[in-house]
Amino acid sequence: MTRFAPAAVLLTVVALSLAAAPPAPLVRRDAMMPQLIDGRRALAAGDHAAAAAAIRRALEIVPDDPGLLFNLAQVEVRAGHLPEAMRLLDSLAGRDTGFDPSVDPSFAQLASLPDYPALLERFDRGASILVRSTEAFRIEDPNLFPEGIAVDPRDGTLYVSSILKRKIVRVDRDGRVTDFVRERRDSLLGVLGLRVDVKRRLLWAVAAGGPEVEEAERDRSGLWAFDLATGALVSRWRSPAGQPATFNDLTIDTHGRVYLTDSESGALYTTSGPSGALEVFLPPGQLRAPNGIDVAPDGKRLYVASSGRGITAIDLATKRTTGLAVPRDVVALGIDGLYANGKTLIAVQNMIGKPRIVRYTLRSPLEIGGLEVMEARHPLHDLPTTGAIWKSAFYYVANPHLDHLDANGAVVASDSLARLVILRLPLDG
Repeated sequence: MTRFAPAAVLLTVVALSLAAAPPAPLVRRDAMMPQLIDGRRALAAGDHAAAAAAIRRALEIVPDDPGLLFNLAQVEVRAGHLPEAMRLLDSLAGRDTGFDPSVDPSFAQLASLPDYPALLERFDRGASILVRSTEAFRIEDPNLFPEGIAVDPRDGTLYVSSILKRKIVRVDRDGRVTDFVRERRDSLLGVLGLRVDVKRRLLWAVAAGGPEVEEAERDRSGLWAFDLATGALVSRWRSPAGQPATFNDLTIDTHGRVYLTDSESGALYTTSGPSGALEVFLPPGQLRAPNGIDVAPDGKRLYVASSGRGITAIDLATKRTTGLAVPRDVVALGIDGLYANGKTLIAVQNMIGKPRIVRYTLRSPLEIGGLEVMEARHPLHDLPTTGAIWKSAFYYVANPHLDHLDANGAVVASDSLARLVILRLPLDG
């Protein structure tokens, strides 16, 4: 979920662009991770000079990388080096990298420079504008603040989570919206990711205690399993007491095993099913702010979107982590929801600029060959986060309003917000 991470993620390994016709040379982003780790530590300590030096060392490994250039501009503007930040942003303007300086409030300092408005216009003109989706359904309550959406592939019924109301609603194929799990039932927290286990007829949900819940619950998270026919609670797990956690998203393999991300600690958790224990699959610190997650079609690995490495593949047999190799001109960060679909990965990219839906083509299980922008600059977009694939289409809430926050970072109810719209984006043709 985007809300639990900075709007503009500093020191994140990325790369983007339109898929090239001939196979492009691939870059192993893991090679620059030591430099980025050094840079993050220096930045956390307030040492902008050391942070900038670390990123420049990374640029020696991958020259002209758009993510590194944007990160360096972020550091330079925080250091007060406005002309250098402008120079770095100028090198990205018009390249359709997906980056947008307006997502990082620190770049507002550049407004004092006469060339900054023209620079922003160049970013706007160079960005893809592609609207291919159509309205599928509408939810009249604008104050759900949904983060997760899942589909039952048997009949196309959609399930939509609510952060503020701490419930789950069901949208049938006729567009009727009903409560699947009522508000705060079964001690639900702010509901984030959802997934349907069609074989076992279960709806799985992760929920976390953000600033909307009681103070005692704010650092807790949990995993819930509900009967898909009745909505009855089947099983529930809570995060370990005394360990702050943000269970964010989840996926299910063909055997019914569930894997979920903890964006707070960087851990991944797993359970074998409703009767199993909740166990650590990947210990804290292995990944930075892991978010979207899915199982590869062959069932051999997980794909996880995380800060710093872009998309990481995790071998389910050995637990070895590998950052996916990418062409130098392909951005694979700023991702929220992530979905394996045949030999592609569908992603909601919403943390580096204007939100867009992109599709990565896999050259191999550990290599991205190219990127296709599926949808960008849709007029209804208001921080979309996740989606669900059904019958060659991607369904997602266009406008969950998750950036409508108060001073404490809590989502705020308002009757002035637009009604929620679920879009249907075709994946073929």
